[in-house]
Amino acid sequence: MFDGDKWVNLKSFDITKEDEYYVQGNVPLGKFDGKITLQQQVVVYLNKGAFSAQSFISYTENPLMDQALTKCFTNLKGGTAFYMLGTLDFKDYDLLKSLTPTSFTFRVFVTNTDRKMLQLFITTTGSPQVTPDLHLKEPIPSLFQCSLIINTRILFSDILPATLKSAEYKLKVVPDPPIEDLNDDKPWSSIVAGGEIQVLFEPQCVDAYATSTGQLITFYEKYIALPTDEFVFELKNMKIIHGDKNSSMSMIIDFKRDAKFAFLYGKRHSGINHKWSKINYKTYYIQVQMKFKTNLEFKVIGTGPNQLLQLSSSRPLGVELTADIDQKSCAGSEKRLKEGFFKVYKEQIIPQFEKLFDQTFPSISLFALKNILFPDDNLIEMIQAYVPGDLVVFGNFTK
Repeated sequence: MFDGDKWVNLKSFDITKEDEYYVQGNVPLGKFDGKITLQQQVVVYLNKGAFSAQSFISYTENPLMDQALTKCFTNLKGGTAFYMLGTLDFKDYDLLKSLTPTSFTFRVFVTNTDRKMLQLFITTTGSPQVTPDLHLKEPIPSLFQCSLIINTRILFSDILPATLKSAEYKLKVVPDPPIEDLNDDKPWSSIVAGGEIQVLFEPQCVDAYATSTGQLITFYEKYIALPTDEFVFELKNMKIIHGDKNSSMSMIIDFKRDAKFAFLYGKRHSGINHKWSKINYKTYYIQVQMKFKTNLEFKVIGTGPNQLLQLSSSRPLGVELTADIDQKSCAGSEKRLKEGFFKVYKEQIIPQFEKLFDQTFPSISLFALKNILFPDDNLIEMIQAYVPGDLVVFGNFTK
């Protein structure tokens, strides 16, 4: 018998099938509770829900034994569980607390089309709801057999910050709760509050020519460079929201930012001896506006127990870059310089934005694949995910 967080040995005796002595109990799944212990053992409570004395059918010939067995099963002390289903193995994963199950409850749900479904409410952080309830018109489309729904608050306040956290880009993603109140029915969003894209930019020759005076030939090269040899584009106020009616399969990233860059322009020359002079640079400034609105999808990759959910942005990203090149104060030569710099800038910065969002997060995948009732089996195959507010993963059973 399980009592709290430890197993208690009880006095027992063997009853074989040949003796025809056994206890049969029926626990309606509509009110069936369980917990995950500190040792990650999945146990169920037999004294919860609709369990009653009438649910037991005892075939012993001793009425006192019948009464004792019935009383034992229907009057278990609080905190006592009676059956262990299995053990969850999280050793290879750095789980978020909000994705670490602590208890669960079953409910039976009937849809508007009279389809009977079994709901499994999993509690991670916080306390279980007294009467958990979630009514959706059709929570499982006809092409699928099961669905996993992760609360919008967990998605935007825990999952996305952990998924997009990158040492390379130093992203800091923070939750953006609903404006009205912290009602669970209101979709959350996230904001990129900090981070940067750094792109190495070595001095580049943008023009080369030669002049001659008699037999004297002079060679010239023109260069564009940066003061620090790298672009640093600051990532702030990038908003990540749930999908709309036209793109509910994905989240939406909305970003707009102005940035002023300093770049250097200079030239050098050499004579017949081919010894180049030092490049004398002059500083110029260019104002760049970047904006894009793109979809950020959860894609299912891999097979079997190696399935993962991966974040991926739409291709092409659809980045719109503009610059102040056509200002009236910009002379013809300066305009050409800015155009040359801006061309190189676009070629190098856009691929970095595409890489920014391509991340996998194994903890979500583990949570989806590990079914509470069958923790040792790869019972669920993930097929598709979308974000209408919550994170919803559709799948089918493998058995």
